[in-house]
Amino acid sequence: MKVTLYLAPSLNGMITDSMLGTRFVSKSDWMRFAHLAKEYGNAVFGRKTFEDIVSAGELASLTGVKLFVATRQPISNRQRPGEHGPFVEFVSGGPKKILDLVGEQGFANCLLGGGSELNSSFASANLIDRVLVDLQPWLLGDGKPMFLPADFRVRLRLGGVRRLSDDEVQLTYEVIR
Repeated sequence: MKVTLYLAPSLNGMITDSMLGTRFVSKSDWMRFAHLAKEYGNAVFGRKTFEDIVSAGELASLTGVKLFVATRQPISNRQRPGEHGPFVEFVSGGPKKILDLVGEQGFANCLLGGGSELNSSFASANLIDRVLVDLQPWLLGDGKPMFLPADFRVRLRLGGVRRLSDDEVQLTYEVIR
């Protein structure tokens, strides 16, 4: 299975801000993510990221996409069956277990939508194949970084640079194995 990590950080690597949350990310960037999620048919988020998506009212843009929400919380306490619709599944366990579940449901590729903790766990398990980084035109002094400190080193090769708007660029990297 090929895993693509999609990030929309500030120029200094923050994916959330303590005051703005993820509201600094452009609406067009969110729509690019939603379009790619529909191509893949699935996306994996950490619980906190998923809760941010729900509270921002963005869940509807992922209609029809199978969402896997990674959580360490007891699943029975996190979601009642059907609470967010039939396409949302809460999963406990590490990255390998999550990818096994994604594969069991017939998907050949997986879109990883983060948070910091989930990004680090996938990088530590060497389970990322491609990284898309849509740089947002912000410098944020307080927030969550793209990755939490962890024991991993992932070497990347630049695959492309694309101008998305007057202020945004997308960097595409392939993981060197």
